[in-house]
Amino acid sequence: ARDHLRLNHPSLWKRWLDMEDRQTSSKPKLMPGQQVINSFLLQKDEASRELVLREAYDRPRHLQALLALCARRRLPLNAIEWPELHDLLLSANPEISGLAQFSRRTFTRALVLNYERYRQILQNNIQEAIGDIHISTDMWTSPARKAYLCICVRWISQDYQFKHGMLALPQVLFSHSGEIQAAIILRTLKSFGITTKLGYHTGDNATSNDTLLIELSRSLKLEFGIDYDPTTHRIRCLDHILNLALQAFLLATSKEALKAALAAIEETEDTDPYELFSAYLDVPVVEDNPASIRAHEQAQRRGGKVKAKHKGFEGWGATTALQKLHNLAVWLRNSSIHHDRWIEAVGITLGIDNDTRWSSWYHLIKRTTRKEREIKDFIDKHPECDNFRLNGVEWDTLKRTERFLSVFASGTLWVEGSEASLSQSLTLMDAILTFFEDQKVYPISSR
Repeated sequence: ARDHLRLNHPSLWKRWLDMEDRQTSSKPKLMPGQQVINSFLLQKDEASRELVLREAYDRPRHLQALLALCARRRLPLNAIEWPELHDLLLSANPEISGLAQFSRRTFTRALVLNYERYRQILQNNIQEAIGDIHISTDMWTSPARKAYLCICVRWISQDYQFKHGMLALPQVLFSHSGEIQAAIILRTLKSFGITTKLGYHTGDNATSNDTLLIELSRSLKLEFGIDYDPTTHRIRCLDHILNLALQAFLLATSKEALKAALAAIEETEDTDPYELFSAYLDVPVVEDNPASIRAHEQAQRRGGKVKAKHKGFEGWGATTALQKLHNLAVWLRNSSIHHDRWIEAVGITLGIDNDTRWSSWYHLIKRTTRKEREIKDFIDKHPECDNFRLNGVEWDTLKRTERFLSVFASGTLWVEGSEASLSQSLTLMDAILTFFEDQKVYPISSR
């Protein structure tokens, strides 16, 4: 403002300077060590400001915010001692340096008390549920290679609202058998006081879930006299069933392999039919899954004929277009230099297909077709990629495959998540079956 006044209004600037000089000359001269009363008023104002800022600090609210931050964002407990987090807080209120600190012991104790309080609220809500209480469970392995059993619950509240929550996430040591899981689930149900209201169980298609429900049924009968049918109350994972249909489309290496897989699941009694179907289609064995290992061993014992390829029939994954795309994805993943050049030219990470990862082929093809022009330019400029070059027919094959797989990808998303219900299953299966019938009119492209 002063510069504007000086440059654009010189007459006003001169008058302002004269006024400043007169005010300065009129100020009383002070003796050495003497202060004007304004300095005391400023000190008092500063003290009042510090007091106001300190009183504005809400320590219990700060503790609750830290608890939520660490619990929901999975931060380590020593996060409360991070100097960066403390500096962030002081930037908002610099007067609480000595107030806004918690020991790790205090924080851990508060975390336990907070968990127990919310657990009691959840227990009260579940016990007031209308009708049965349904559970879903699944094993999960952490990045630290520790196994946990996630136990979730669904119920209808007193005001007829759909509710869901997580009951427990206990660590499972040494064995992941159905018997061990059943004991953990029963202990959890008893701790929440909802054993007598147990409804359906939703889980994946692992054989261990059969054992789990059989053992749970036996325990409920012995301890509570409850008749719980393990077969009637089991709901299988629909997404996994959809994935089996995709395996037949993408991975079946011959008609014989597909027929053997279908015949095997009709004859088997001691092996999980879903795992056996995957084994006959040569899906990679799942580590730490006894059912998957057992199914692959049984498929091998029943003969190698199922692996013999038939010239007139191969899985869709054996088409030239998908083979070239897979090889390109592997080439990019095997070298950071290749990847850097690719990102600079194309602008997206291509990813890679994975036989055990749902919709991975769909997402790989979708990214590829969205960047058709950039990928063609990249291959033209890099002779070492000539083996990955796709012709017009192969690009058309990718686009048709994307359209086909998109139904499975969207269907998988539709029946997963907290808002999905069992009523969607028949609708989805009918829609996919109709889609299959419609696709029969398209000729098989040359490979």
